[in-house]
Amino acid sequence: MPTKKQLESKHSAHIILYFTPALVWGIFILYFSTMPGPEVPNVFQSLNDKLIHAAIYFVATILIYFGFLRFKYGNPISGKALFISCLISIVFGGVIELLQSYYVPGRVGDWFDFIANTSGSLSFVLMLVVSHRALA
Repeated sequence: MPTKKQLESKHSAHIILYFTPALVWGIFILYFSTMPGPEVPNVFQSLNDKLIHAAIYFVATILIYFGFLRFKYGNPISGKALFISCLISIVFGGVIELLQSYYVPGRVGDWFDFIANTSGSLSFVLMLVVSHRALA
């Protein structure tokens, strides 16, 4: 029979697995956001910058939220998980903008980028709440 410590260790390993997609996405965001200005691929420069920011943080919030739900899609909305997911995404977006402003050559932090990041995160929250109410 497994001990309590063994069960907790196994549970911790599963939690890491549940958040792996969000962690990989965060690394993707960090990599491209801290790339020096001249090295940014042209494909990213030619697209609508603010729309890209919103979409990236929309996805980030989804992945964090599903990590909290442990990929059990049938669960009702968890307000606490939704709030924490959105908060993590918004804070991460703010930190990225600060990193760009102070530490990445050829890049500048931008309040409008931060607003776009936040809009993407909040869009997921709004979409989830509206769709849940429509289905209830």
